[in-house]
Order: sequence, then structure tokens, then C-alpha cells
Amino acid sequence: MTYNEPQIATFSVIKLSQGVDLSQAQEVTDTNIAITHTEAGGQVVITDLAVAALRDPIIRRIGEGLANSYSNYVDNDLTSLFSGLDAGFGTSTSTFAPGWLGAAHSRLLNATRPISGPMVTILQPYHWHDIASDVAALNTGFFRRIVGTPSINDQPGSSVAGLSEDVWRNYIVGHLFGTDVLIDPTISISASASYSATFARDAIIYFDYVAPHMETERDASLRSTELNYSGVYGRGERDGTWGFYSQADATAPTS
Repeated sequence: MTYNEPQIATFSVIKLSQGVDLSQAQEVTDTNIAITHTEAGGQVVITDLAVAALRDPIIRRIGEGLANSYSNYVDNDLTSLFSGLDAGFGTSTSTFAPGWLGAAHSRLLNATRPISGPMVTILQPYHWHDIASDVAALNTGFFRRIVGTPSINDQPGSSVAGLSEDVWRNYIVGHLFGTDVLIDPTISISASASYSATFARDAIIYFDYVAPHMETERDASLRSTELNYSGVYGRGERDGTWGFYSQADATAPTS
């Protein structure tokens, strides 16, 4: 199975004069985006004896575990597309720089082909730790006391008012550099390095061919039950210019 989506080229628009016929017909060109399907699934075989020995609803719990594992597999597969974006920042030995998010945001706003969909940043957890450590160390979110007329005022010290305190209290910041920020632990680490990305939502295509579902099958001779969880989905890149990867060191933090 293959999903095909045409990507229409941009058009030219010209200035018009009243009473003059618009006779500037343009050729419509498109590029086909072909997405092939991926089938994934997991299986657990549980014996009748195990079911009888456990008071816990073990089959239901195994089913939940299979569903969660399937979701993590698909999530990891989607984030593997980050390295294929057309441009980005850093190398495998770089320390993640918060400014990359702001640079990506600005460059996406200035894209030749206007982006489609809201912008989002997906961070590998160790990359977020680098950002949080930098932000928490800023001497910019604390209030300073200003003595003046007619009274004493408490004002934020510098430009990132409250951000340092928020990181210290909650660790997670949901919005940064104009993008929604999500932390994704399924992003792979290879040779102590990993990718994060800032991109327009529509830069990536994802859809279900066959929705993930559970099927059970009884094996009487083995005195057991098979639990099979599977699905078929497609994923791919719609436009590699609608996002920027951030590659950096992803060594587990110790402080």
C-alpha cells in the first residue's frame, strides 16, 4: 500500500490595472509525495496455569503493556525523521544550545514556502536538561526591590522574568521561543548523541492504514492464549524545509 499526496508548487501574483484582463495563466506543477506502509506488532503467549496462579487481571495488563509498547515504537519511528530535515544545528559532540530554538523559529517564519500548521519543538530529555540547566542558572528571573516615588516596587530583574523560578519549581516549561515544547523519551541515542527538532506540524505526515488493535487466539494443545497487538501505519516527510534538526551530545547528566 502506498499513500500519494501531491505538493503543489507556489504561484506568481502580479499587480493588476482596472479594466485590463488578467491573462497570465500559469502552469500547475506538483511533486508527488509517496508514503509506503509500515506494519508493526507484538505478541505475548500466556499459559492457563499462569492466569490461574495470578489473582491480578494479568491478560488486561499485558494488553495495556503491548499497546504502550506499540505507541512507543511508532513514536520512535516518527522521531527518526528529524535527521532527514533539510537543515539544522550542531553536531554529535555539540552541547545543546537554547538559541537553536529561536533561530529555527525565526527561519521558519521566513521560509520561502510559507509553513503550514503551528510550530512545535520535540526535545530528547537530555537536551532539555541542557536548556533547563542554562535557564536555571540565569540571574534574570529574580525580583529586585526598586526604591522610588511614590513607593517601593518589586520588579523583575532583567528580561526573562519568572522563567528561572519556573524551571526551578516545575522543571518543565511548556512554551519556549514561540513554540510548544514537548519532551520525548523515545528519541534514540546513538554513540552518545541524539536529535531534537523544531518544525511546523505539517512537515511530517502520519496516518493509520489499519488502526492498532488486539486479537487473541486460543492454543488448546499448548494450554495457553496468544495475545497479538498490531497495526499498519504510514509516516514520512512532507517538506524538509519546514523544520530544523538540532543534533547534540546526549550523555546522561550527572548534575
